[in-house]
Amino acid sequence: MTLKVTLSIHPGGDPSRARVVGEATISNVSELADVSDYRFELMEVAAPGGFGVSEKGVVVNHKRSDGPWRLVGRVLDEWRKKGTQ
Repeated sequence: MTLKVTLSIHPGGDPSRARVVGEATISNVSELADVSDYRFELMEVAAPGGFGVSEKGVVVNHKRSDGPWRLVGRVLDEWRKKGTQ
């Protein structure tokens, strides 16, 4: 199972002008066990004239009963740890 989170900006609050600025793809690699491991990839879409960024990592021992938002939080925690090493 894969969870995809998309971040977008809406200039002036106008959804017709929405632009994707980032995506997270989080995939369960433990056959949906109650306590699962996940691989993730975070992608930041480049601003015009800029460069995109991609980070990969793993979250281990996540209790699926904690739900998707706690999983997203753990992914961001792992990403932050990589940035401080």
